[in-house]
Amino acid sequence: MGFKTVTPNEALIVSGVCINNNKGGNNIIVGGKKWIWPLIQKYSILNLNTMSLEIVSNNVNTKLGVPLTCIGIAQVKIGGKAEQKLLQKASENFLSKDTFQIQALVSETMEGHQRAIIGTMTVEEIYQDRKTFSENVMRIALEDLKALGLVVVSYTLKDIRDNNDYLRSLGMGKTAQVKCEARMGQAEATKISRIKESMAHKARMEQKYINDLIVAESRRNFDLIKAQNEQEVKTQKAISDLAQKLQEAKTKQDVKNAEMAVKVAERKRQIEIQGRKSSFSLIKIKIH
Repeated sequence: MGFKTVTPNEALIVSGVCINNNKGGNNIIVGGKKWIWPLIQKYSILNLNTMSLEIVSNNVNTKLGVPLTCIGIAQVKIGGKAEQKLLQKASENFLSKDTFQIQALVSETMEGHQRAIIGTMTVEEIYQDRKTFSENVMRIALEDLKALGLVVVSYTLKDIRDNNDYLRSLGMGKTAQVKCEARMGQAEATKISRIKESMAHKARMEQKYINDLIVAESRRNFDLIKAQNEQEVKTQKAISDLAQKLQEAKTKQDVKNAEMAVKVAERKRQIEIQGRKSSFSLIKIKIH
């Protein structure tokens, strides 16, 4: 036969005589080549690519007896180069099987575990917590598939269905609950908004009242100061008018006094002149 070469995603399983394997069993080569002796040795190839499988469990009773259909997606592969023990187990279990037979066996195993987990949970638990459901399925499947030389890369619950409208009723109930909560939330928000609006209006009115008081106080003070100023102006004007009248009276009196002094002086002068005339007449008489 000569050399046989396989790619990194394939395992070459060599069996027969002259197998260099101290632990017994098949000689396994991953991503390499091997000389195959004709007649005394034979080989098979296992595909190590990840298998994507749809796991369907139809009408399985849940914990409370409600039939449910669950569809999961599992990613499974045969152990790789670093997992020689798993490869050895896989070679023992799948050496004579093709890819479709391997997928059928894995799907059947996974479906059994999926069915078992459905029976331990309620519809509500599965519907509301798919992550826990997926983790439970993967946890119990790991050991069984590991015994076959397989590795579960991932498992996800893809879809949930039922034929009795249970999920639809559950959804309607949830929708009604959400709508009710939304209405209650809206009513609460409206109430809070109105309370805040009322408080804001009250605060505005209180501030307006305070402002009005301040304005009234300012106006009263202004009017008071204005009245005081006007009174002071009137007082000053009255004082000024009185002073002016006093000055005018004083001036008139001074004028009268001056006129009187002039008259007195004139009278004195006339008297002196008259006296002199009388003296002169007496002198003339004596001479004659």
